[in-house]
Amino acid sequence: MINTPPEVQFWKDFLTYAEQKGTPVFVKPGNGGPPSKVWPRFYINEVENSSAKRARISWSADSHVALFIMNVTADDFSQVTQPILEDDICMGAPAKSWQSVKIKVPCINVQKPAEDQSEELSKVFEAVCRLRDFFIEHKQTLLGIPTTV
Repeated sequence: MINTPPEVQFWKDFLTYAEQKGTPVFVKPGNGGPPSKVWPRFYINEVENSSAKRARISWSADSHVALFIMNVTADDFSQVTQPILEDDICMGAPAKSWQSVKIKVPCINVQKPAEDQSEELSKVFEAVCRLRDFFIEHKQTLLGIPTTV
C-alpha cells in the first residue's frame, strides 16, 4: 500500500471540494505544497473568455486570492483600478506585466485534511466569487487598460 503524502492528498481533496462548489479549478500539485507553490487557477467563463485570456483568478499566495490582468503597467493599472476598489479588495504588489487586485483569505495548512479546514476553504471560494463579480462589473474598464504588447 502506497501512502499519499498529506500535501498531495490535500490538493486531491481540494479538487473534489471545488467540484462540489461548482467552481472548476486547475491545480498542478506535483509534490504538493502551499498555494504559493501550486498556484490554483480558477476557471470562470466570464474571466476565461475575456479578450485573449488577459484576466485570471488564482490563489497565488498563502494569504490571498488575486484577479490578475495581463500585459499592463503598474501605473496604468493603479490609475484605473484605485477608484473602483471595494472594501474587501485591495491592490496587489506592482509587478512587471501581471497586475492584480486581491482579497485576503485565511492561511490553509496543506498538511491537514481539507475537510478539517472547510470554513477556511469556503472563504477562499467566496473570494473567488467576489473577484469574479468585480471583474464582470468592471470588465470594460479593466480590459480597457492599454496593453504593453
